[in-house]
Amino acid sequence: MIDGLERALPSMYILHMEPKCAADCVSIYLRSAVAGDPSHALKLERCKDYCLSNWGGYGVVFDDAGMSGGLSGRAAFRSLLAEADAGSTKIVVLYDLHSLSREVVDLVSAMEFLVGRGIETHVVTSGGPVISVADVVQTYFLVEQSKAQRIARTKAGRELARLARERHKRQSMAAKL
Repeated sequence: MIDGLERALPSMYILHMEPKCAADCVSIYLRSAVAGDPSHALKLERCKDYCLSNWGGYGVVFDDAGMSGGLSGRAAFRSLLAEADAGSTKIVVLYDLHSLSREVVDLVSAMEFLVGRGIETHVVTSGGPVISVADVVQTYFLVEQSKAQRIARTKAGRELARLARERHKRQSMAAKL
């Protein structure tokens, strides 16, 4: 658990509390579990493009490349929180919600921390700002539900393919007799 997260405002508090700021108060936060992942650079470029099109630039990039989805041990994330606490960061741009955490409890805690400090959070893959922590939770569960449905469809498709192979094998053996 991150120090101070429990002091954050209620999760229904709206993020849009301040007008857009100059580019130097916009920070990018990026995390990937695998160091050297080629998609990491692409995600960073998408975040930079998003910042350039919305604010004409960005201030600091906080990058936890090669870090797990948990909140502990992520130096760049802690630095981002310190910047947010100090008031130098007003907007945080994420590539996707999983940049903060893959665990919903940690994700909500991190968002409540940011919300509690009036930080506006934008998610590139969602195309804009996150309205509330409740919005984050809903989006998170929709993504997870979609992933579970894809996994179920893949398993069902593999099973159908296996059954078709077995049927073809039986038909081939019967034809040889």
